Amino acid sequence: MARDFDGNSEALEAADNSIFDITGALTMHARIRRTTLVSAAGEGILAKYKSSGTQRSYLIYYTATGEMGAVVSPDGSFGAANTLLSTTAPIAVNRWYSVVARFNPSTQFQLLVDGASVDNDTTSIISSIHNGTAPLWIGKQLTDTNTLKFDGAIAECAIWDSFLTTGEIAALVDYSPLLIRPSSLVEYWPLIGRTSPEIGLVNGLNAALIASPSVFPHPRVIYPAQTGVAFSVVTAVAANSIYPLIRRRRRRH
Repeated sequence: MARDFDGNSEALEAADNSIFDITGALTMHARIRRTTLVSAAGEGILAKYKSSGTQRSYLIYYTATGEMGAVVSPDGSFGAANTLLSTTAPIAVNRWYSVVARFNPSTQFQLLVDGASVDNDTTSIISSIHNGTAPLWIGKQLTDTNTLKFDGAIAECAIWDSFLTTGEIAALVDYSPLLIRPSSLVEYWPLIGRTSPEIGLVNGLNAALIASPSVFPHPRVIYPAQTGVAFSVVTAVAANSIYPLIRRRRRRH
């Protein structure tokens, strides 16, 4: 299952933790689904990004015009940040998408939807991300008020402290983040909709419910054949390289 957010009062919050203080290479992932393209400007999807106290670090968001965006800040401000914005609206209603932002210090910042690049920057890339004190939010960004919250369903949120390859990102369209470079997976919230708080499966950094986001059906995702079992390092360069590891097992959550 997934969590469905109302765009008004609902979100998830994991308390600030040193695990989230990634200043170097970073990859963020979420699956999203919308029933309408109309939105407030800059609805947060996955964010350690708060304006109060100048605590902007990293963010994936959805714009009022149906575009995807991402931000990384070197000093907690927006002025010095690197920003990405899809030049076209890659999102349609009533369909799930895999959204990824990846950052390589001083080298590259890229935004991808379903494994395809929608914006890419290799010019004047910041050398490090701000080590801030903001919580980790799912479904909101920037403020504690009922603004800039996501209106739609979110699932499969994950953060890596590494720059995933193009092949690994393509695999995320069908596969659980648990199967993609687990040695660098900082935290993963499947958002199964059955627990409060939502469980962080990697380091136990659970996400508390803000208001009561409802449960929503999730598309099929390929998971490890035996959940809860430690895996050897999986750095899939293509989906086919993962199949033998998971016995082609598909499950709904």
